[in-house]
This record gives sequence, structure tokens and C-alpha cells, in this order.
Amino acid sequence: MNSTTNGVHGGFAGQLKRAVAKALLLQLLMIAVAALILFANGLVMHAIAALLGGAIALLPNLWFAVRVLLLPAPLHAAQRINSLYKAEAIKLLLGVALFALVFSTFRNVPPATVLGAFVLAHLGYLLSTVLLLRGAGR
Repeated sequence: MNSTTNGVHGGFAGQLKRAVAKALLLQLLMIAVAALILFANGLVMHAIAALLGGAIALLPNLWFAVRVLLLPAPLHAAQRINSLYKAEAIKLLLGVALFALVFSTFRNVPPATVLGAFVLAHLGYLLSTVLLLRGAGR
């Protein structure tokens, strides 16, 4: 797939894909480390909640990255923008659906830990994306 297929020009497309892949991997590692620390301290339900909250952050980000960076983008600018808005809307709906699924299925997990892990994982993803893109621009 060339760089014009996905709507990003030049070598920046590859740098962007690598930065997002690294950010997703860092997000996954953060979730795993947090869950392991909680589990090691005997907080099993909190560890499960951290995994669930992290997954709620990770899965929509992963879907958005695949949709925007790997699948071909429309050719016209207006269609590209609409495609991005649609992808973001689906990402948000997926997050809401995952929260509903978790809270309806796992009734014993602490909701504050699920939400805290979601927020931390999401902030970690955003921060790592920014830092990685800054490094790629040098």
C-alpha cells in the first residue's frame, strides 16, 4: 500500500504507523504491568478490573488505528474527513458498548478501578503517541 492510499503523504505515513503501533504496545504493557502489580498484592478483583478498564481503552484505539491507518481512504478530501468522523464516532460507541458490557457482566469488579485503568491507559496512549510522533519528526 503506498502512502497516498491511506491519505498520508511521504515517509510520514510509515512513521505514523510505527508510532501508533508502539503507542498501542506501550498501552498494552502499561495495562499488563498495572494488573500484575495489583495481582501480586493480592488485589485479584482490582487486577481484573484493571485489565478490563485497559481493554476498554485499548480495543477502540486499536480499531481506530486499523481503520484510519491501514484501510484505504476515500480519494476526495471531504470523504476523508467524513471517514475520520465516522471512525471516531464508532470508536466512541465501541467504548460505551464495552463499558456497558463490562459493568453488566462483571458485577464484582470495582467500578472505580475499571474507570481509573481506562483513564490511565488512555492518557498513556495519548502521551506516548505524542512523544513518539515528536521523535519521528526529527
